[in-house]
Amino acid sequence: MTTHIRYFFIIILTLSGLNRADPDQNQIAGSDGEKLVDSLQVMKFSYPRESIQFAYEILEFYPERRPNRTIASVFSILGEIFMHKSLPVQALEYFMEAEREFDEIGRLKGFPWLMVNMGNVYFQEGLMEEARIKYIEAYDVFSNYYFEINKNNSLAGQAVTQNNLGLIEQGMNNFANSLGHFQQGLEVRRELGKPLDLAHSYLSIGQLYLEWGKLDSSVEYFNRADSISLIYKLPDDEQSESQNWEEEINPQLSLRYAGKSQEYRGELQISLSQPAKAFIYYKRAQEYYKSLPRDYIQLMALNAESFMLLNEPDSALWYLQKGLIKAAGQGLIGQELSLLEKKKELLDTIGDYGSANAAADRIIVLKERQMSVQMNDMLKNLELKTALRAKQQDLNREKARVQRNLMMTIFGFAILVLLVLNFRSRHIASQQEKRIMNQEKQTANRQRRIAEQESKMTRTELNAKERELSSMSAYIVQKNDLLHTLKKEVDYHINLLSKEEQKTFRSLRSQLKSTIDADSDWKEFEKKFASVYPGLLETLVDNYPELTSSDLKICSYLRMNQNTKEMAELTGLSVRALESRRYRLRKKLNLDRSIDLVTFLHSIDISKDVQA
Repeated sequence: MTTHIRYFFIIILTLSGLNRADPDQNQIAGSDGEKLVDSLQVMKFSYPRESIQFAYEILEFYPERRPNRTIASVFSILGEIFMHKSLPVQALEYFMEAEREFDEIGRLKGFPWLMVNMGNVYFQEGLMEEARIKYIEAYDVFSNYYFEINKNNSLAGQAVTQNNLGLIEQGMNNFANSLGHFQQGLEVRRELGKPLDLAHSYLSIGQLYLEWGKLDSSVEYFNRADSISLIYKLPDDEQSESQNWEEEINPQLSLRYAGKSQEYRGELQISLSQPAKAFIYYKRAQEYYKSLPRDYIQLMALNAESFMLLNEPDSALWYLQKGLIKAAGQGLIGQELSLLEKKKELLDTIGDYGSANAAADRIIVLKERQMSVQMNDMLKNLELKTALRAKQQDLNREKARVQRNLMMTIFGFAILVLLVLNFRSRHIASQQEKRIMNQEKQTANRQRRIAEQESKMTRTELNAKERELSSMSAYIVQKNDLLHTLKKEVDYHINLLSKEEQKTFRSLRSQLKSTIDADSDWKEFEKKFASVYPGLLETLVDNYPELTSSDLKICSYLRMNQNTKEMAELTGLSVRALESRRYRLRKKLNLDRSIDLVTFLHSIDISKDVQA
């Protein structure tokens, strides 16, 4: 696939109505998983909003049975997108989902990169030690499982982890240690032989020297980066025909690195108190960042700072406004808030308090929206997990149905064989009267076997109902666990708010609690329990009228041989509370200490009800 065809495919995916369920379902169901992941990889930072929608639809409609590599990769990409949207909780959650998926399919290749991404989340949140631990763990896997991961992937991983460890040291002003990590990563990338990776290392070292105050060295490394990235940003028709663009070059990266070089050169001019010259470099970087919204927005803030140094607040406000428009259009709330803070500070400085107050109001609105987006993302993720779990259950049920049909076919064939044998034996009996007695005995034996088979089938049906009842118990446990987890997450985030803001979420808390305490699951469970153990609950109620609905629930779970911990998960009660209820139940049943409660429930004869 050529470069033009590939990007045409991406644009079609992005613009052809991703919100229409039926066409997308057919499109995704008929697509190769690797191509879907490649498209997401290219789209994820340029079109984050569309990428999230596309990823959700892949998760919903991708037909291959889980676990599979495509689903794991999509979870990982979602984590990266939310990380860049400054939503660390959602990012870590998707990375952990990807880790579980890779673990189930036994693919080591995805694990170290997930460790790197988790480290990036910690780094973004300022948790340097946690980030360092993840990077070191990833480096060990890349280094020690060389043959399982493959050479290029292993070398790329080693270079990235060393570079990230260098960033940690740089953030702690340990410049010498940082340079050591950057140079080690550079040596690995030289062995790997990918030009743009070398450009990335040169930029990292140049930016380190800039912060270190070694300006001549920083310019030298920026020039090295330009010698690579400026070649690969040219249009296709200016490239050498021998250059394999798709395999070697990512045009987005080449543009970004070319822009970063100009951006850092602008920062160098700022350090030399030359804001006018800095603006020239920022203007060049802007040309490279047209399709890179995050970098473009950050550059608008740098432009504003340079004009503030030139004492031109109107120009500074103009560039801040450009960045705000871009951030709002891409849904990058974190960057929009950062620009609004700068705008408010600038307006206060120049004495435009009315506009400053309007900016402050906008900040409050955005923070509320950010909280709403985070909550919506959490609920969307919960809904998605529930849908995926239901889909997996449907697949399991379909598999069981096929197995049942196969068994019924075999059984039908066996019956057919028996019928043929029966016809032949009757024919022989009509021809040979002396074998009539033997034939009658054979008929009696067959009738006995049929009766035994019918009895066996009755028991099989009962076993199937018992399995269905156990599955429902497991479903109730999973649902309660999910609701408790969601409630804890909601409580945690609400507790971070002020008391006044917490009042807004009282209804949500009440709704979650009422859902957990609802009896709808018990009513459905009671119906299925009655079909498996008919007459048991009625017998208990008739003989022990003091029993309450809660007592009958405990009796049901004990009759199914559920232990105290499992019962606690089903009822939402603590283990201690269940022990107290069991003690009161024994008293209501007038059981002697020598009689086990479970044994007593199993001893209740319901055979008459079953026969009825």
